[in-house]
Amino acid sequence: MVGHAPSTRPPVVVVGGGTAGSTVVAHLAHATDREIILVEPGASSPMDDEPRFFDVLAATDTWSLEGYTQPRVLGGGSAVNGLVLSGDPPLHVAELTRDADEDEMGPASLALLGAGGRRVRLWWNGGRWNPGRVASHLVEEGRIEHRRTTAERLVIRDGAAVAVVTATGEIECSSVVVCAGAILTPVLLLRSGLDRLVPHIGEGLQNHPTLALVFHALAGEGRFDAAVVHEARTTNGRAVLTIVYERASAHDSDIGLMMSSLMEVESRGRVVLDDGRIAFHFGDLSTPGDRIAHTEMSAMLDRLADACGFIAHGLPAPALVSHATSSCAMSVDGEGRLLGVGGVRIADASVLAGVPAVTPAAPVTMEALRIATAMGEEMR
Repeated sequence: MVGHAPSTRPPVVVVGGGTAGSTVVAHLAHATDREIILVEPGASSPMDDEPRFFDVLAATDTWSLEGYTQPRVLGGGSAVNGLVLSGDPPLHVAELTRDADEDEMGPASLALLGAGGRRVRLWWNGGRWNPGRVASHLVEEGRIEHRRTTAERLVIRDGAAVAVVTATGEIECSSVVVCAGAILTPVLLLRSGLDRLVPHIGEGLQNHPTLALVFHALAGEGRFDAAVVHEARTTNGRAVLTIVYERASAHDSDIGLMMSSLMEVESRGRVVLDDGRIAFHFGDLSTPGDRIAHTEMSAMLDRLADACGFIAHGLPAPALVSHATSSCAMSVDGEGRLLGVGGVRIADASVLAGVPAVTPAAPVTMEALRIATAMGEEMR
């Protein structure tokens, strides 16, 4: 933490304590002595030492909107995800990740490895990497304040944010960083009436179109529910990532799950308020290229399951993964500042230009840290 006297200005408010929000508060807490309030309804997770993610997910409070599920916990998706890191880790946490060893893999993972898959890097090294743990420590130390409530709207006065209205009261602020995710960040801005001032709020929403295939689980289990991925490309060059899970859920150990995601997509949707009700769509398969790739992905998933020796229960079916991005990418400048409104930044998946071609935790973390770093430098 920097060593000058604490500021007498109103606090910086960070809305949302998921992967992005926890990363932002962790950086700002050491970059400035400004008071920081984190608005996040979830508590810290007690499950960071549990390697089987379906058990973590079953024990965590979640909310679901039109089938899109998100955890209500400090660290967000990083507190509950399948630990799969398909791309490169952020440099500052690389030592907190590692590859799975073969003796830690279950039979389904080993089958996929034998069918051309590869060991995947995991958000795990002696425990789960969860930035929510850092945020929790900062709360315990008294460096930041955690308000377990939900943000409802921003108060804008003279063209700048001056307060955040929550379910339990109003919080005065000198600035606000919105990290509520690609669905709820634009919802907060729309509920604040900012669509009258800011272009394109909610537009450009993307996700990874995904198919799931259920199969008869193989005998035995691994330390991790997923430890191997398979990568391929369609004839039009789109990346496909397939992950196999030893079981379908914490309560379904008799069946396994194989999921293929189209990692490079053109289709885009949007988030809107319809008479106050949240509505969104991802625009899945709205372009010919996406439709061609998706059709090929379905056939690839069937062939790969056969190559693994899995006995499938039915055909591949659409599934929804929580990888939403890009719903505010056209509403901010290069450092996350909301266009046309002072004192508001966005530092989460909603500002990514497009859905990443890898599992999204690493790109989201790096973007949140980049924006928090710029903000911290301005506060010095």
